[in-house]
Amino acid sequence: MKKKQINLKDKMYNHLMVSGNKLTCEKKILNNFKILQKNNKKNHTEIIKLAIVNSSPIIQLRQIKKKKRKSLKEFPYVLKQKNRISLGIKSIVKKTNKTTDKDLFQEIVLFAKKKSELLKTKETKHKLALTKKKYIFFRWFF
Repeated sequence: MKKKQINLKDKMYNHLMVSGNKLTCEKKILNNFKILQKNNKKNHTEIIKLAIVNSSPIIQLRQIKKKKRKSLKEFPYVLKQKNRISLGIKSIVKKTNKTTDKDLFQEIVLFAKKKSELLKTKETKHKLALTKKKYIFFRWFF
């Protein structure tokens, strides 16, 4: 059984699109690719892949409500690759302003160099998930 390849360009289009304007979204992404190519010696696709890998979380917390006690219990679970990539792209896009092109370029470069502020929040979420790993057996939803 073959795995489907994930097209990163289409995923970025979907996350950047505002009110269905795909043409403007394509222009923004292509402008960012050109800027990346001009400013860096590496291949721009490798830089984007590196940024997405660095920004994507591996573990996430899920909450369950107890019926009788009305308390929330959090437990960690490992994300699938498809979800990791989409969350990584979302974290890059969320930080940028959707009106300007250069914000996205700068954020991609920061994530590729591991100097972005959002990486710290990702690391704190991972640490929190690892502290709650004793609840990992609550995984009946898979």
